[in-house]
Amino acid sequence: MSKNLMMSVTTAKRKEQETVTENLHSKTFLSWMNSQFSHKNFPLLDPSKDLFSQLSDGVFLCRLMEALYGKKVVGKVKENATTEIQKLENVSLAIDFLKSQKVNVTVSSKDIVDGNRKLTLGLVWRLVLDHNLLDPSQASEDLSIVQRNKQAKANLLAFCQKQVSPYGVKVEDLTNSWYDGRAFCALVHSIDSSLLDWNKVQQGNDAQNLKTAFDAAEKLGIHKMLDVEDMIQSDLDAKPDEKCIMTYLSEFPPIFFERLQK
Repeated sequence: MSKNLMMSVTTAKRKEQETVTENLHSKTFLSWMNSQFSHKNFPLLDPSKDLFSQLSDGVFLCRLMEALYGKKVVGKVKENATTEIQKLENVSLAIDFLKSQKVNVTVSSKDIVDGNRKLTLGLVWRLVLDHNLLDPSQASEDLSIVQRNKQAKANLLAFCQKQVSPYGVKVEDLTNSWYDGRAFCALVHSIDSSLLDWNKVQQGNDAQNLKTAFDAAEKLGIHKMLDVEDMIQSDLDAKPDEKCIMTYLSEFPPIFFERLQK
């Protein structure tokens, strides 16, 4: 095989994997956004439709700002935006709002309107981090994306390890430690022991463990953001990655601390 052909094959495989990962991210992020919308009784995104086209007119982004920050964007949102100018104006309202909240936004309105997958997902991921995984002082700091991810990961991992340690479940990361479902079950049980029978959680019964955990977590008010079928894929590259699992897990600390205060 020639060098050029090898490079072409490698590039094609890399792009194929990027598409798989982006699809997983978009599915999880859409569910996360719908979770935020449901708390406010806002209209929901359609899971059967493309996330990027649904965000491209800026309407859902403006609603997301209100759902996350409890404030409306400044300016009139064109609910039935059809022209590119109207869509750009809507998205600009959301981006300007984020800047007013000291969020360093690197994506442009045109990127969102054009449906740029990578940059749109990057913006949503930033909101996930700031909303649930970083405390206010960390979220307001001018951290690089690498530093922000590292801090959020450390916060979430520490929380999960503390919660599941009494169950004898070892959580060493935010990927492989979760695929068999036992850590999810332990986490749910640590918050509300009435929601599942820990004695029935068995090693080697991955699909059932995951289903049990996800069903029980729904009773805590946590939407299903991960699919059992995806989690038990034999191909590691086809499984939900760290961002997907962190997005789902990010819903647990707020509920735990809310219950702690009651």
